[in-house]
Amino acid sequence: MPATFQYALASNGIHALQHFCFLFSALLFWWAVLGRHGVHNSRGASIVYLFTTMMHTGALGALFTMSEAVWYPYYGSKAQAFGLTALEDQQLGGLIMWIPGGLSYVAAGLVLCARWLGQAPQRRATALGAQR
Repeated sequence: MPATFQYALASNGIHALQHFCFLFSALLFWWAVLGRHGVHNSRGASIVYLFTTMMHTGALGALFTMSEAVWYPYYGSKAQAFGLTALEDQQLGGLIMWIPGGLSYVAAGLVLCARWLGQAPQRRATALGAQR
């Protein structure tokens, strides 16, 4: 919501609150994904969380990358310090959000899948040992 973000930039307090909300929601997300998985289906739910989050953040990154207009005009003059136009800065940020950002979700999902699949043989061995 570019208009809301632009409004928050006008006040240091609102801007700090906004970033606190970003951090808090990110910590809740990763806690839900990487927290204890005592419930049988919780690893599967974590993988679903990662996939859906990867889809919408990837889509937003793609929109930033392919956009022909600057979404956040406040940052327009800031990019010049790095030799970029405001649009190039936005497109570079979108590309970083889209590709490396998406890869972090894929990596976390693969680790969760590997751990989940690695537990299956242990459960079978434990069940066979209990039957004897």
